[in-house]
Amino acid sequence: MSWGSKAGHKLLLPENKDISATDFAALREELMLRIWAGFDNVPYILVNVMKELEKGSFPGLQGKISEAEVESLLKTMFAEKMAEEKTWTTEPSGDRLGTALLMLNHQGIASLENAETVVSQGFEEFYNEYEFMWDYRCREADKFIGACFYNVSDCNLAVKGGPMVVHFVSASGTQEDNQLVGGEVMSQLKSKGFSPEWDGQSSDITFPITWQKRFKG
Repeated sequence: MSWGSKAGHKLLLPENKDISATDFAALREELMLRIWAGFDNVPYILVNVMKELEKGSFPGLQGKISEAEVESLLKTMFAEKMAEEKTWTTEPSGDRLGTALLMLNHQGIASLENAETVVSQGFEEFYNEYEFMWDYRCREADKFIGACFYNVSDCNLAVKGGPMVVHFVSASGTQEDNQLVGGEVMSQLKSKGFSPEWDGQSSDITFPITWQKRFKG
């Protein structure tokens, strides 16, 4: 199912609600993105979406839609995604990408999927924010040489049919080490069937992807 067909999928507005189709579509898109990213279950998504509603992220819906109604929508959409997963006959692209990043951990490049960070933070900030996972993820490596990730915004773009962007930084920050880390990331992506593009200078690697990721609970 393409993003166009997912986003255009018509879930009925809750009955007897003074909710505009535009406001409801914004919530529906948020639910779709979170479900089709493939990382989170219904309870987790529900808690976070209700927090967004309370903060006013969907101003046209504040106080007009209940937690039970959002949960009902989520369960319907989640069930549809799980049904589609059963039709996938090859390894999904999101799973292949996850494997590529996992292999980078063994090379001392700490890697994360769907991270809540940006590459401009640099290596030190990335290390401090995710220090809890370093020893575990890179335990087979002699030393940490860098970090690699794609963030929530990158994943959302991929879910919508856009390219995936993977970011990386080296521990030293030198151009030589940046190229070393970038080269390793390129190699792993190619080994999993992707066609990455990199200019050899920037900290971003881009490649086309038709996003599919199995929910693993």
